[in-house]
Amino acid sequence: MGGEQRCAARLGAKLKSVGGCGPGRRDLKELFGLELQARPKPCSLETPMQEIPGDLKFLKSHEWARIEDDGTIRVGISDHAQSLLGDLVYVELPHVGDDVESGKACAVVESVKAASDVYAPVSGTIVEVNSDLADTPEVINNDAYGDGWLFTIQPAAASDSEFADLLEPNDYADLIENEDH
Repeated sequence: MGGEQRCAARLGAKLKSVGGCGPGRRDLKELFGLELQARPKPCSLETPMQEIPGDLKFLKSHEWARIEDDGTIRVGISDHAQSLLGDLVYVELPHVGDDVESGKACAVVESVKAASDVYAPVSGTIVEVNSDLADTPEVINNDAYGDGWLFTIQPAAASDSEFADLLEPNDYADLIENEDH
């Protein structure tokens, strides 16, 4: 089933839940003050790949990892994750010098909706944190793959296989699409 069909199916299910598609127009107007004038534009459930940079790898828990020129690994949360969390209001980062273990929580991002742990994509030592986020955590909402990075890890010698096991951008896009259904 394509994205437009899934969207239509979801919309149909929502209309049925408020009283059916035919009389649903009246029900929608009564319930939400809405009146359907024309056929709505189809919505897309597809994840635009141009929004997921090709040089990143991902955890299933929505962290991204990028190998920097010096061999360190920069880490942040995905644009998808920040959009699910909503407006970020607080970030708790690890400290430079902390040892982190792949798959273990090492930071926290907090929004008006929820707090969420951030997991290390590889084992190693924290060598840099984005201290600007202490005063402006909303940068993550505005630029998740750029200025919204969280911390940088100097990977442990044995972490090459951990990085190789992370999701490629296409696999991450599939994960997001499947989560939405």
